[in-house]
Amino acid sequence: MKVAESIRITTLFLALQIFLPQDIHAAPPPVQKFDFKASESKILPGNSGEKQKAFNCSGVIQKDDRIGSVAVVALFSQNACYTDGNYNNREYPMEWGIVTSKDGSTKFPAVRVFPPKKRAVHFLASTHVLYYESGEDQDVFGFEGGLLTKVTSTIAATDGFRKADSLVVSFLDQPRVYVFVPKRMEYSPYHKNSKDSESGRIFEDGNYSVDKYRFSVSGKIFDTVRDFNFGPESGQAIYGQNRTFFLNATKKGFNVVWQDRANDQVYLSQFDPTLKNFQQKKLTSLPKYMLAAATSDEKGNSYYILIEKDSGASPPRTRRAAAFKTSGDGKNLKKVTLDTSANGLNITSFGDNFICSMAYSNGKVGTIISRQMHRAGDGGYHQGAIAVVFDAENLKLLNNTGQTSGHSFGNAMAVDSDGKFLAIDLGDNYPRGVTLHRFDEKGRAGRLLYSVKTAHASSPRGTYPVYKEISGGGKTFYKWSNDNHTYSEIGGVEEAADRILIFFAGEPDSEGKSLNNSRIGANLNDARNLGMVIVKKDFTQGDAILSQGVNETGGFYTFLGTYSPQENKGIHWLTRYENKALHNVSRVKTASVGTDRIFILHEIWAANSYSSTQLTLLQASTGQVIKSVNIGPTLQLGWHDDLIVRDGVVYTATGNATDGKIEIVAISVK
Repeated sequence: MKVAESIRITTLFLALQIFLPQDIHAAPPPVQKFDFKASESKILPGNSGEKQKAFNCSGVIQKDDRIGSVAVVALFSQNACYTDGNYNNREYPMEWGIVTSKDGSTKFPAVRVFPPKKRAVHFLASTHVLYYESGEDQDVFGFEGGLLTKVTSTIAATDGFRKADSLVVSFLDQPRVYVFVPKRMEYSPYHKNSKDSESGRIFEDGNYSVDKYRFSVSGKIFDTVRDFNFGPESGQAIYGQNRTFFLNATKKGFNVVWQDRANDQVYLSQFDPTLKNFQQKKLTSLPKYMLAAATSDEKGNSYYILIEKDSGASPPRTRRAAAFKTSGDGKNLKKVTLDTSANGLNITSFGDNFICSMAYSNGKVGTIISRQMHRAGDGGYHQGAIAVVFDAENLKLLNNTGQTSGHSFGNAMAVDSDGKFLAIDLGDNYPRGVTLHRFDEKGRAGRLLYSVKTAHASSPRGTYPVYKEISGGGKTFYKWSNDNHTYSEIGGVEEAADRILIFFAGEPDSEGKSLNNSRIGANLNDARNLGMVIVKKDFTQGDAILSQGVNETGGFYTFLGTYSPQENKGIHWLTRYENKALHNVSRVKTASVGTDRIFILHEIWAANSYSSTQLTLLQASTGQVIKSVNIGPTLQLGWHDDLIVRDGVVYTATGNATDGKIEIVAISVK
């Protein structure tokens, strides 16, 4: 995340012992919140199939599959609507009832759906969705923490029922409540500010307030909740999702650079400091190019890079890329075609899980670019990230500092007090773990600060011997590996007075250790927890670790069978969850909110579904938590979209494609 220099040095923070934000936007009234009350409960077997020209797809909604106005229906898969339990989940406990607003003025029908009691015997082919009996289309809202959030709308189906085809209940691993509202009502729990904007306070207690401002935009935006709704147990979470909303503070307010997912148009949405007014401008775009990264300077100029999408060419070919600079009014000031050859930025493939970062500082633009490279000497087309610096005036490449890590699965950037770029990068090799970097146009220095365990091969290859130390229990491992898992997520990097703090989610065992190579075999092996390491500003020299925590040594055998030693020092776990099925830290984000205060925002997930969001204030000088509050399931975050700070308030951007809205979330510490 990028923190304005003025915020770093403001005398307000130097003077106060307790962080007191200066709101520059008027606090909106609270959103309308609800309570759910059930009037009927039932287990729905799931015998009904949707209407298709295939076996068991009659479209007849059986009585046993109904509760209230809701039914559960199996979808067509390959050649049938499977309902017998061999290729579908069965027996869905449900509660039918109503949600009632806190003041009793508003009521809507609702259903609570529990995870299926029986899982598919063989594999899951047909999934089940919800149907709603009504003569008119409905907007369907999720109900979490008392808040209604629109998730989809129904379409006509059969026998007077409307189909909510995106409400797939087969994958549930915890209960969910869905609320049905006639579409004609155009209902929103937020308060209307203008034709295109609304707002509301979604959480408040004695420590924090959380406000959300929502703006209707043109174009198909990324949906933060539904377009990447994967938990730590999923394969998708290994690789993650690129940044989609690039939020920055300027002298005139806020800039958000984002891309239309339908036609590749790049937009600049600008908001005044009060978050009452906004405007949307088209920026120079290239068809079939992806927005890789963007940032803005204090004057409101925007900088961004577009990279040609991967078209599946075989063998991979050079991808084209261009860097742009635009003025605050959206006028193109500069376009530079980038050298992506093997001797340049070295790009042959780029997609949704290639994560990039960008920051502006003192006339320079620092960027970390994750991409697939040209063919290497071993014949492979490897993936990795590089750190590069451009001149902000003419976009000339000043320095390609080289690879930050191989198989880079995440990165985050900040600007230090000297104007240099700080970054952390998560890689599965070269090196394996979380590395801290400092770089500018003159060069880069880095240090691996958090190392992770490794899954070793379970089949012999060549002369590589059995790895006896981790074999047993009917499993045999060998002394070579090719593990693309990191069992972790990147967080943030922050500078304090005399130190740098990095944050991440990792998988410690019961002793807080992360290098036990026997604790592998799945995407999620131990509960994910929030970890940090504190180092001296000169972190490359000697014993620079300042934090007190877990110290351990270990290592792994590489693809070529050589031993690679590992060491962790001063790993401090801020959470100690143990049940991986229920509690895992994910989507870690950080922001400096004073000379000695760091704000941490993260989500808590079950193995595959979102549970709640945690707000934490940390004292940088001691590493101790000042206060931490769980705000319930009211605020879901982008996988890597950053936090920024303006006048003591923390902001982030999210998207709701169902409503076609960009959402600016403002978090204040009381």
